[in-house]
Amino acid sequence: MFIVPVAIGQVSTNFLYRFRFPVINDSLRCDLGPLYAWWTIQREVKTNLPPTGREGVGETNDATIGRPMAPWFHITGEILDKDEPQGWIVNAMVETAPGKGTPLRIILIHPPRKEPGRFAERMYFLNNPPPPPDYSSQEAEIQAWNDSAFVADSLGAPDLGDAYAAEAEEARRKLGAQKNLDRSAAEKMKQGLIALGDFPPDWQIYRVDLFAYNTGRQIKGLPAFDAGLSFSN
Repeated sequence: MFIVPVAIGQVSTNFLYRFRFPVINDSLRCDLGPLYAWWTIQREVKTNLPPTGREGVGETNDATIGRPMAPWFHITGEILDKDEPQGWIVNAMVETAPGKGTPLRIILIHPPRKEPGRFAERMYFLNNPPPPPDYSSQEAEIQAWNDSAFVADSLGAPDLGDAYAAEAEEARRKLGAQKNLDRSAAEKMKQGLIALGDFPPDWQIYRVDLFAYNTGRQIKGLPAFDAGLSFSN
């Protein structure tokens, strides 16, 4: 394993690439930028997308040639046990390149333990959105005051018409203030959802999806992979 001070090329910021600077063995800080850049190019090749080309990262149809940071693997899969003190037990697919992997039951050291809670909170809000605001009663009130003002003016009672118009204007002001409050609340909720994490939109349950370091050890008879400490875990 080695430290890379500068990432090669542009690195995507999507969910998969969220832990760029993990700390392995509680002390060694890594920059996974070169691996992220290589992985992105391989995904583009696999899906027949036009390659974006990144300096220093070889583009190839062989899914293993030129892969940087060889001890790091892409781990995806279902969590079988979150309560194991030493990490999560995962029914995993261990990939060396996009679409090239081996199914394996592993123990994942330093998993992002807070993430499933954030995911559950996000799903709750997405599945239970507040009802859209209903302004029909306020709008009906404004219309009624305006109608009254029109009738009063038509009957030659301008003072009364002005009073009704003033009531309509006050009701309109209150409605505008309420709409502003509702827009502010909606924006806060939107920002709150963003803060919970940019999870894949097709997820209905939380799954492991990250890069982890093959420690070469076994814990409780399972191969141990280390996701690395991260302040955002």
